[in-house]
Amino acid sequence: MVRFPRLLTVILLLALATAKPAHPLDGPSHGYFGVRCVSCHSDDDLTCNGCHHHGAQDLVAEPDKDLYSPGEEVRVTLSGGLQRGWVRARLTGASDVEVARRTGPTFSGNDGGPQIVLPLELVGRAPGTAGDHAWSALYFGAEDGRRHSEIPVDATIRVATTATAVVRAIPSRSPLFFGRGGGVESMEVRLRNTTAAPVEIDAWIELVLPDGAEAGPVYGPMSLLVPGSWEGRRALSLAIPAKAPSGVYSLQVMVGDYTSKELIDADSFAFVKRP
Repeated sequence: MVRFPRLLTVILLLALATAKPAHPLDGPSHGYFGVRCVSCHSDDDLTCNGCHHHGAQDLVAEPDKDLYSPGEEVRVTLSGGLQRGWVRARLTGASDVEVARRTGPTFSGNDGGPQIVLPLELVGRAPGTAGDHAWSALYFGAEDGRRHSEIPVDATIRVATTATAVVRAIPSRSPLFFGRGGGVESMEVRLRNTTAAPVEIDAWIELVLPDGAEAGPVYGPMSLLVPGSWEGRRALSLAIPAKAPSGVYSLQVMVGDYTSKELIDADSFAFVKRP
């Protein structure tokens, strides 16, 4: 039988007596995570970032520019929080339509995949009318270690001028989700000539896929002669097949010159296809 020297035994006992309590993730039940989180996060990596409360302290949503042209790409950085931890975030524009979303691959954690943490970037399109537009970045994380809450953070988008033709893309509901088998949802496109003279434009729709690749046009391009001071709307169907990859998509409606890709205005909304 191997015998430990008396001094080593004393050192070991002293170390055990002064050791810090086990981390909540330690042990077969994974402590806190197993009690409060695992029902929704059953496939997630058991890390400190997965269970520590993140807190809403000092949250800031900062656009990448002070002034935008109509339809120009807008990048809003959401930063702050008490601790580093997994989060979900959304960007909403006019009528609370969801413009962008950042989330894990299955929308309830990371499932061994990428972990979304602050700071993060949300991307949309500037409105077509001049002035200040009250957008919101919405932070979703564990607020007090016991519950989740969505906290809005103001993000003012300032547009320099009004486009000669203003376009809006409005989904049937927002946030818009498609199930694993895909499906069909309705959407509406609104177009307005802001001048008294006719405007000749192209109109088309593109998609930004979950991996960031662009697809399309999935509709158009259509050549339009829009009468002066005219305003109209058109109902369209958005069909997503079952084989489409899961994740967050961006649908972008654009008006301008399709050949040169010179935009007069653009609008976008986000939608999600579940795994």
